[in-house]
Amino acid sequence: LSPVCLGSLRRAATVREKLQPTTLQALRMLAMKKTPFVIAMNKVDLLYGWESVKNGSFADGYDNQGKRQKELLDDYLLKLQGLFGQEGINIELYSRNKKKKHVVSLVPTSAHTGEGIPDLLCLLAELCQSYMTKGLQFVSDRVVCSVLEVKKEQGKGRVIDVILANGQLHAEDHIILAGLNGPIQTKVKALLLPNSDQDMRVKGETRVVSSVCAAAGVRIQAMGLENALAGSQVLVVPSELKGEEREEVIADMLSQVDGDLASMTKQYVSSKGYGIILQANTLGAMEALLEFVSTKCKIPIKDFRIGPICKADIARAAVMIEKKKPQFSCILGFTVSCARDVVAYAKKKKYRLRGRSSETAKAHRG
Repeated sequence: LSPVCLGSLRRAATVREKLQPTTLQALRMLAMKKTPFVIAMNKVDLLYGWESVKNGSFADGYDNQGKRQKELLDDYLLKLQGLFGQEGINIELYSRNKKKKHVVSLVPTSAHTGEGIPDLLCLLAELCQSYMTKGLQFVSDRVVCSVLEVKKEQGKGRVIDVILANGQLHAEDHIILAGLNGPIQTKVKALLLPNSDQDMRVKGETRVVSSVCAAAGVRIQAMGLENALAGSQVLVVPSELKGEEREEVIADMLSQVDGDLASMTKQYVSSKGYGIILQANTLGAMEALLEFVSTKCKIPIKDFRIGPICKADIARAAVMIEKKKPQFSCILGFTVSCARDVVAYAKKKKYRLRGRSSETAKAHRG
């Protein structure tokens, strides 16, 4: 959902659950950005008496179901239509959807059996070809790349897994990306690809390559990636540039990368000098959290940070007590970790620790 995300999205809803707060917020942001999307209705295999077709098409499996199973599916579909309708979104089973430009398609799936996945991929491909024709064109001299995950790999140190949507990456390329303490400039030491039958996110052997062409997932090994931000765009300095021209381009890229956080600060951080502190693990998660707290909960925000909660963050939040604003002495974290010593420090200072971000925010507002 950050500015570096792709132009189409799949949103998941479980067949037996209500819409979760994160799903609702994602829907609002999708509507605001006018991003086309499809809905995966997961866990269809848990319907009573459902006969699953492993890794098969939902359309083929549906024809083999009994009358009762079809009625159950229609019942859950009707409930979901009501829930999405409350958010102003019309949905319909993809095989019945005759107005795809105005009605969002829903695909029953099962992450356990793989049922419905072929239908989902087909529908996503159709969406991309319909709405992203220009974006799908390959332009070799324009690199579009974003950080998927930052991780530590034994023997290699910090590496980043990236999605290369357009252009080419080469070993020795000079890259620029966002970091916790400002933009990072570094040179690609190695490009690593998994084996052809292996997912990049799964631990396993990788092979070193000299270059990668879009579209692909690739692991980048380089110096100074300890503070790299997941969700950041990766910019590549053209190798043919020299001298002052090269320095000017690098300066522009540094401003561009730093602009994501700067624009979020300008839009959401209160100028009154008080408010709560937000923390998340990625730029996209932070953008959603900022929008939820600021717009939905109407709570002023003093500052935000991407990364795990540490003792210094607790000390920053405690400043609000000294400023006679104890109601804002709060850190709201979303998908971030908190080390044991930090938890012990918080308990020693008699600070309360709570669970879900959305519930905590609403309770704090109330």
